[in-house]
Amino acid sequence: MLTTTAISMAVLSPATAMEQVDHPWFDRSDIGVRIDAPMLPQVNRSGTRLLVYPNYDPIDDWVFAEEPTWDGPPFLVQIFLTDAYRNKNLIIGSTGNSSWAFSMGRLKRLSRVDPNESLTWTLATYDSLSTSAEDLIIGQVSADDMALTGSMQFNAGEGYTAVYWSTNDLADKGQMIDIGGLFSSGSPLASSYGRAISSDGLTVVGDSAPDISQLSSMAPTLFPYEWQPYTLAGSQAFVWSSGTMSALDNLSAGVGAESSAQAVNSDGTVIVGLASNDSNELRAVRWDGTGITDLGTLRADQSGQSLARAVSADGQHIVGAAQADDGAFKATVWNYGVATNLGTLKADNSGTSYATSISEDGKTIVGLSDTDNGFGPDSSGEFDASIRPFIYRNSLQDTYNVAASMQDVATDMGLATNRMAEVTRWMARSGALPAQAGKRQIGIGTYGLLDDGSRSNSFMASASMRLSERFGFGGAVGVSSRGDIGDTVSADLGYSLAAFASYRPAMGENWTWDVRASGAYSALDGTISRGDGYANVQATNADASFNSVYVGLDTRLNYQALDRLTISPHASLGLAHHHRGAYDESMGLDTSAHYDALDLTELYGGLGVEVAHQLTDSISLRVDTGFDVDLASDDHTLTGTTTLPGFETVDIDFSGDRNALRGYLETGLSYAVTQAGSLDLSARMFTPHYQESGKNNVDFAYSVRLNMEF
Repeated sequence: MLTTTAISMAVLSPATAMEQVDHPWFDRSDIGVRIDAPMLPQVNRSGTRLLVYPNYDPIDDWVFAEEPTWDGPPFLVQIFLTDAYRNKNLIIGSTGNSSWAFSMGRLKRLSRVDPNESLTWTLATYDSLSTSAEDLIIGQVSADDMALTGSMQFNAGEGYTAVYWSTNDLADKGQMIDIGGLFSSGSPLASSYGRAISSDGLTVVGDSAPDISQLSSMAPTLFPYEWQPYTLAGSQAFVWSSGTMSALDNLSAGVGAESSAQAVNSDGTVIVGLASNDSNELRAVRWDGTGITDLGTLRADQSGQSLARAVSADGQHIVGAAQADDGAFKATVWNYGVATNLGTLKADNSGTSYATSISEDGKTIVGLSDTDNGFGPDSSGEFDASIRPFIYRNSLQDTYNVAASMQDVATDMGLATNRMAEVTRWMARSGALPAQAGKRQIGIGTYGLLDDGSRSNSFMASASMRLSERFGFGGAVGVSSRGDIGDTVSADLGYSLAAFASYRPAMGENWTWDVRASGAYSALDGTISRGDGYANVQATNADASFNSVYVGLDTRLNYQALDRLTISPHASLGLAHHHRGAYDESMGLDTSAHYDALDLTELYGGLGVEVAHQLTDSISLRVDTGFDVDLASDDHTLTGTTTLPGFETVDIDFSGDRNALRGYLETGLSYAVTQAGSLDLSARMFTPHYQESGKNNVDFAYSVRLNMEF
């Protein structure tokens, strides 16, 4: 049964910590971020948001252990985020000047972040901690954000003391309580660590050790540079509630037995952690009103080590790691006492993995795993490149690959917008008028587009009529071919409609001035795939519709400089609206997702000059060059909601480049096949609206048209 040791608690005096412990808000700032070692992924109690270690931040519902830096002396500031989102969307952690910066020590302060306000933070003004307080470690915060536990060190080289901090609101300073330890009497080296707190904020669990200078030989390190469940020899698990600290039972009654309480369920009735057995093996254990239970390992003979790291609200679902028959630790969930190997992110399921957190309903598990291909170490090589966070509901998914697959979709939405914009604008400008008043013209043609390695073709038929020397009009219909756009969008057949009207306000002996109004509409359906080509990502696809509308006004001055040479400066103003309909992913597996409709409006102007030369009576050559510039443009953002933890709200910007200034160079050749018919060929290279980062910033297009006048 539970062994109870009464420990008196003390409120820390203002002279030491109570008034000096600050918890500032973080403000928006364009401030440098230094990435340090990885931390343990955490999932919030509802299983909807994640706290993961840093690489990049594509998802609003992720919060990363970033280290905002004050640029320059006297010191740099680190943020150590230790607990995930709670009801009030707060992150709890400690801050302080880094031990690697300017030899300023490691003063730390209780800190909070509202990630809905900013994804990069800098410290607001705060009071300094007493110089006698050397270090502050935050363990966990309660579900209502009104209580937390942790540990505080007041003198370098001496032990830590477990603390309990409660308040009616985290904006208040509250009250820091020293809850003591099991070995604190008379020894400055004795340490105690508050590691977890129940959802109701009434129960604290952790471990206590007699001597901070004596390291344990039993505590395993699961990954290089990674967390150990505890570090000190002789550690003893404890539970603290209602002002009383109690030692929890051990598995072994022998000398040197060690244990550590790592987590507690919502009401404090179930505690999990690890304890050494008679064979000096550390085992995952569960404490409840009946005593201690050894949860065993994944080995057939139940030998080896295991550890429990987190527990569901009802205490029936426990996660951690256990040694398998290959000797490696594997992420493990114990459902009602039965162990299940969650595997690893490696293709052959080898290597190490470790479950670090579980939602209160027991359905969402996160952790770390070896992978076949990591994202690479930082510049100092501080962490293992093969380690990544995972998410588990029914299968193990690579958290970064899931995020990257969503980023691919956002990027390809930009490329699809680019494709629709080019085709629609070409349709609007493709119609031509017959040379003589009263004549009609019909034409057929094709338009090919080569962009970012993909290819599309459109086919069109046009008709026009010049009513008088000054006025004419026409229209066109078109069909676009099937094809891939980027890696995720597969376009079906599309169609386009266009119309134009041309008016000549003035003319002279060797010049004319033309004004043309045009409009076009293009639409297609497509399939959007996500996850293909990524390891450990559930692949899915969904159907979506795309359409674009363009209206433009062009003006041109045609000046016949020589007998066979015409120079035509021109200007344009265009308004385009692009739409991608809302769509739903449905995998029938771990998640479903809804993506909101995307609407973009662009207003741009253009300037250019065309030079045309009549080479022979039947052949003419033209060269046209110029640029378009954005006058106004909406942001390109993929938004939506999913049921996947960490991705409850999706808000991903296009990761490539949008070119606000876009140049082009076009050349064309016209051949008079007959007196009434001509064949027109053109080739164009241009800067696209959108492009993937690091890709060539020039796309290519060509067109072939056959025109007949009658």
